Amino acid sequence: MKEIACNTCSGVCCIGPRALELTDAERDQLAAAGTALIQIVIAAKHTRPAAPYPAAGIPLNPERPDIFQRRMLAAGETAPLKANHGLHIMLGRCGNLVRDDSTGQEVCGAYDDRPGICREFEEAGPRCAEMRQEAGIDDPPLLKLEALFSRLQELNDN
Repeated sequence: MKEIACNTCSGVCCIGPRALELTDAERDQLAAAGTALIQIVIAAKHTRPAAPYPAAGIPLNPERPDIFQRRMLAAGETAPLKANHGLHIMLGRCGNLVRDDSTGQEVCGAYDDRPGICREFEEAGPRCAEMRQEAGIDDPPLLKLEALFSRLQELNDN
């Protein structure tokens, strides 16, 4: 069975589109690195651990009344946002991804200063495994079973 680790991947968790909760400073660092971001919800300036948006009065970005915001409003979506975090959509690759010449893998070029959402992402956790399967790095368990079943049928037919 293939090891699930960052060194067996190409940074699929760092390739959008992805929804990211970022502080203004994290957003600015990613944007300076060349990451394409669309701000959906302005950073929530409150002291509570989390607050729903937009029902809690956290303003949507008035400069970008785009499709993401309209869908959120239409759906009445209220997800918790951490204090001082806004919601952003990352399009394309994270600007912090760089190629490690010794391994050929994509790695974080700002690892020590990466955003909190990256620090909290669990390597080899359920979301990591799901993203790797979506990217075709690992076969989903169901596909492995289907492939095995198909092969058994072929052997049985011959």
